[in-house]
Amino acid sequence: GGAHGIGVRKAWNFHIPSGSQPLLGDLFEQDSSYREIIAAAVNQSIQDDPDRYFLDEFCAEQLRSDQPYYLTDTGLVLFFEAYEIAPYAAGLPEFFISYEELPPIRLGDNRP
Repeated sequence: GGAHGIGVRKAWNFHIPSGSQPLLGDLFEQDSSYREIIAAAVNQSIQDDPDRYFLDEFCAEQLRSDQPYYLTDTGLVLFFEAYEIAPYAAGLPEFFISYEELPPIRLGDNRP
């Protein structure tokens, strides 16, 4: 009965040597600042376009260890589903964080 369908986006990330599928929380040492760095990137986008999002601020504690992400040649892209942090009209929000900004990925230098 809704005005539009709701799709789902999935990212399948594999650590080739082990065949494991690392969650976002598996990529970094637990005592690293990855949560704060990612939250800062999300918050910058919210500040740049506040009318696009439901949130005034995204806290590091809101970042789930199983938060959907994918890796590119130059960085990590975190994404959210429709209605998680923005209305349907905003699409599926994505946030890019370059490898230079992030702590080292602990699975080794296995970036795509």
